[in-house]
Amino acid sequence: MRKLSFWRGAALAALLLGALQFALAADVNARIKGIVTDPSGSVLPGIKVTATNESTGVKFDTVTGADGGYFFPQLPVGSYTVSVAANGFKTFTATGIA
Repeated sequence: MRKLSFWRGAALAALLLGALQFALAADVNARIKGIVTDPSGSVLPGIKVTATNESTGVKFDTVTGADGGYFFPQLPVGSYTVSVAANGFKTFTATGIA
């Protein structure tokens, strides 16, 4: 009977350690991605994009790639305002991006 209890305890401990590994590996970052286009649908490379955390005011900047795409890979979780500004174009702002 004691051997059976030992193995049950060992199995339970192994399960708990495995679950803890998955919990620690959980991604706690937010990501925002998109594509910047002009009114005709053409992509705009080399454009500055800013993501601003609405609760802290912290700003993160990136630049669109050759395909017009942008990506913020590791933002603190929260609500963001994303704005795009380019010479010759009206500034675009999107708010409440969670």
